[in-house]
Amino acid sequence: MRQIAILAVVTFLVVPQPARSQAIVADHTVVSQFEQIPLAYIDLAKAKKVLFMHQSTGDNIWFLGFGCLAGLRGDPSNYPQECVNYAQSTPYNPSNWTWHMWYNEYGGPQADAIAKMDQFTETVNALVNPPTSTYNVVGMKFCYVDGWNQAWYYDPKWWPSPPSHDYRYHYRQHMEDLERANPGKKFIWATSALWVENNPNCANIKDFNDGLRAYARANGKLLYDIADIESHAPNGSPCQIDGCESACLEYSIDPGSKNSHPNLAASLRLAKAFWWLMARTSGWSGVPAASSPAPPQNLRIAAP
Repeated sequence: MRQIAILAVVTFLVVPQPARSQAIVADHTVVSQFEQIPLAYIDLAKAKKVLFMHQSTGDNIWFLGFGCLAGLRGDPSNYPQECVNYAQSTPYNPSNWTWHMWYNEYGGPQADAIAKMDQFTETVNALVNPPTSTYNVVGMKFCYVDGWNQAWYYDPKWWPSPPSHDYRYHYRQHMEDLERANPGKKFIWATSALWVENNPNCANIKDFNDGLRAYARANGKLLYDIADIESHAPNGSPCQIDGCESACLEYSIDPGSKNSHPNLAASLRLAKAFWWLMARTSGWSGVPAASSPAPPQNLRIAAP
């Protein structure tokens, strides 16, 4: 039975694709590089028109993480010194980005991976596809409650192999179709947000996230690896429960609880990783500005 499940993930990954550029992956390892992003690429990143769809976890990332970096959380009685410092001076203004909950006019938020992907496609067709649209970077994320009750879609007791409408295939196919239909746009693929505690469907979330990571790397995608960031403590140590990656307990918005919504520390890390990803989509090589060769200091201007 386990072999069939493994084959399911492999099938997600190895669909032949045309040769593509190298993948750009924003995971926990890039958070420390945030301060090294050259200001010129921050300016290019914030000039982009972004549409990123999310649910409650995304609200925390926007309000706490992006808000801190944008200097909007400067009250020292409620926020750490880092946020206070950004309130004094900051280049990280995301006002050009539409970081939106699911639009009600396109179905409203769905706690179902397949329905949510259909809704995202409808939203993109309405807001991104038209020639007059100014959006040039588009993405979405699943939440830990989304669609993981759909295990029967590929349960080997009922299917000898996963059918094409499994949520993993549904996501992959819709994202590929949207990329083909919008060749001038960049699409951000994203792993699902995680539970702080284990749950009966953690293996399904793990299969989706692991399969997506491998597929994105093999096919040159932009990957916002939310799950990897949530499942690694600031020192880089992984957080797991019963073999599944889980959001670190210290990232819970309710200290000491198992609330899966990210607190300021987690939201700030997720926001920094997204800025890093946006800088990379804007042409930054990932090499810190400080690593560039220093200009020569001993030049003299000679008279012609």
